[in-house]
Amino acid sequence: MRRASHMAMLASLAVLAAACGGPGSSQSGPTGVGTTLTFASSIPPTTINPALSQDAVPEEWYDDIAYEPFIVADANGSLSPGLALSWGYVGTGNTTFVMNLRPHVRFSDGSALTAAGAKADIEYMMTNPGNGQYLHGVTAINVLGPLRLEIRLSTPDAALPYTFTQNHNPGWVISPAGLADKAALASSTHGAGPYMLDAAATIADSTYVYVPNPYYYDKAAVHWQKVVIKVISDPSAALAALTSGQIQVMQGEYSQISTAQSSGFNVTAEPGTFGPVTISVADASGKTPPQALGSLKVRQALAYALDRPAIMTALYGRYWLLDEEQQTPGQVGYVPALAYEYPYNLAKARQLMAQAGYPHGFSAAISCSPQLGQALACDAVKAAWAKIGVNLTVSAPPQNVWVTQILSGKYQFVGVTLLATHIAIQATFFEPGPTNGFTVIPGLQAALNAANSQVPGSAQATQDWAAVQRIEMNFADEIVLGAPDVLMFSAKGIRGIDYSSAEPVPYPLTWYPG
Repeated sequence: MRRASHMAMLASLAVLAAACGGPGSSQSGPTGVGTTLTFASSIPPTTINPALSQDAVPEEWYDDIAYEPFIVADANGSLSPGLALSWGYVGTGNTTFVMNLRPHVRFSDGSALTAAGAKADIEYMMTNPGNGQYLHGVTAINVLGPLRLEIRLSTPDAALPYTFTQNHNPGWVISPAGLADKAALASSTHGAGPYMLDAAATIADSTYVYVPNPYYYDKAAVHWQKVVIKVISDPSAALAALTSGQIQVMQGEYSQISTAQSSGFNVTAEPGTFGPVTISVADASGKTPPQALGSLKVRQALAYALDRPAIMTALYGRYWLLDEEQQTPGQVGYVPALAYEYPYNLAKARQLMAQAGYPHGFSAAISCSPQLGQALACDAVKAAWAKIGVNLTVSAPPQNVWVTQILSGKYQFVGVTLLATHIAIQATFFEPGPTNGFTVIPGLQAALNAANSQVPGSAQATQDWAAVQRIEMNFADEIVLGAPDVLMFSAKGIRGIDYSSAEPVPYPLTWYPG
């Protein structure tokens, strides 16, 4: 999950309160629909083009509001129809996937949902390199009928139903009119969701205003006459805005829980939903300095040198889950026995460093994402690794600088909290690529192919995904501290803020007045 840490909105919020008399009111209008839902996001969107935007909280909220996914991931982890009424694999091996689309759907620009339009949308999604981990095996997209679409793959992929949910870019469906003018996707929305961007009322990097989509197929699911996302980078400013009634919902921090509860706000917390706080080795090949990271013993030493319970408790109190995997309980690929694979053992860490030829450690740099708490986690890792001689320089820049840094090749580690998701999707980050020095993990591809070929949910699939998890964990190039809880603070009268470790993303479209 990606969040920035800039200051900004106090003056704007004061103006808003004076001008609007507190738009956070959840009073019902004459139709029983809430008037305005206003919630905070700690960062502005890098873009509102759903093919190019970040698919993680809170940035994905800007797309969730306007773009209906093919398939909806429910709060309990189950999948429900969105723009696709039904879907599934054809034959054996999970290389052919078919979706049957919902009839009589129109996008907010008036164009109709068709299989041909959906094909064009997926093809456009494939042009964005950032979506490569989701659609890398697609070889053909065939229109089988006005509302029936077939996707063919060169290699098995058991995760397509999850890929086409609101959790990932390919799930958000862009209209034919939007695809015809791609430049406009950066300033207007062209989705089939319940709302659309009011560009005239929107102030870039500050306030994003959405109004109902007049063509939305399910009027009962339109809970608000208006939805407003306010960019409030500072968590203290966000809580002040919640207290004053300027917003109704925000993502909170552990240090704010007591204040939020004493103020009478609802505090929602679900174990491990924030995602794995990860220190990612940018190049485990050993080809670039420091070559020490090419040593498995060094990487494992780094993992053993972290006192996870002490670090995570200091950062998150009791609101975190001891889990070193990229999956959380309830998700495909989670293995309980691997949750604490590298228990704290400083003596063993020092021994491994010496055996690898680095008894006095080495120097390296880490670029930490601007997510809530990520910089503090990186500082804690710096202090822990200093005990085995690793001199870590920490950079915690704003979002746009962070993206530039991690692509520069100048940082040996990346600190980021990743979205916990289906292991078949997450595993693509372990495949050779620019973010891991094109490192080949022995045995991983064969294990992935075997697991992806199995019937989803079968005993054999569970066994094969566990084998993939073990290979990844043993390679130790994604060092996880643990998984904090997503903390959501909301005013009384707001309901539907539900999520779980099986579906860790709070979904604004389910929030309603009551």
